Amino acid sequence: MGARIMNRQQRRAAERQQARQRAQRRVERPIPVPMIVKMTTVLAPLESILKQLELDGTVHVDDQGSPIFKVAHENRWFAMVPALLGVVDMFEMWATRHSKQFDVSALSRLAHKLEYGMPVMKADTDAVRALLPRMQRVACYLSHDEAKNLILQTQIKEEMEAVRS
Repeated sequence: MGARIMNRQQRRAAERQQARQRAQRRVERPIPVPMIVKMTTVLAPLESILKQLELDGTVHVDDQGSPIFKVAHENRWFAMVPALLGVVDMFEMWATRHSKQFDVSALSRLAHKLEYGMPVMKADTDAVRALLPRMQRVACYLSHDEAKNLILQTQIKEEMEAVRS
């Protein structure tokens, strides 16, 4: 018995079957969201906090008087001070990993003033505003894996500090 000879209809049916098998093997991968979009999501709440402070000198607070902010796309309120300090930690970790100087003391100072109910001056918001472009630049060059790792390390640090106190 030699090689089997197929007519055109049989060949096309075999090709369709092979195409179906190839399609089933394809792994559907989610389309990655560009880092600039992710960082805009992270830094947009900071910009809205600054805007509110600059416009009327206030922030939203919870029942205990702790500053809170709302993330627009999540429609939830979050504690402001831990979030700001988390951003500070994240950029400090990035600076340490890359042996770079990155002064985020303006953001840290703002967070502590809000934490202790101290008056926030125009110089405080101006200093954080001046820091934003540098933060955005750094964030745009982070790879997805590095950004995930920095966020994870920041969360671990916060959990460890919570256990200590």
